[in-house]
Amino acid sequence: MSIMNWINKWRLAKQINDVRASNGLNSLTRDRSLDNVAWQHAMYMANNNRLGYDGFENRAAIIRWQSKRSDRKCVGENCGKHTGSSLDANVIRATMDGWMKSDSHRNAIMNPVYNKTGIAGVVEQGHVYVVQVFAGEGVKARRLPAVSATPAFSE
Repeated sequence: MSIMNWINKWRLAKQINDVRASNGLNSLTRDRSLDNVAWQHAMYMANNNRLGYDGFENRAAIIRWQSKRSDRKCVGENCGKHTGSSLDANVIRATMDGWMKSDSHRNAIMNPVYNKTGIAGVVEQGHVYVVQVFAGEGVKARRLPAVSATPAFSE
């Protein structure tokens, strides 16, 4: 089993922040505790060979509880699964493309309420699992900005 290195986490975070900035939104700040929550879920998915959001409400409650401030009232999550044996730039690109093509994943990326993020990825038995966790103040935005990019996704 291998895990996503910091450079690929940076690449994915940069792509997401570039799309947000091109649509007039604030950048997401990386948060180590959110990286840990994302890693735990990526490991769960890899160990169970299952893409999904099992236990999301529990993860969201932990994220809210960990914050002594009110900057984590709103929590979201994106997950992805790809065929492959490495967490390389191609997987990062495919993950971003897939999330931007999906309304629900794109809405999480483009939610103006979020200001913090955690990212993790795990490779296990020919599959790559990627998780991004979001946190921010307030309640989820009802109106999301129009998105200028909708890249193709094949997986």
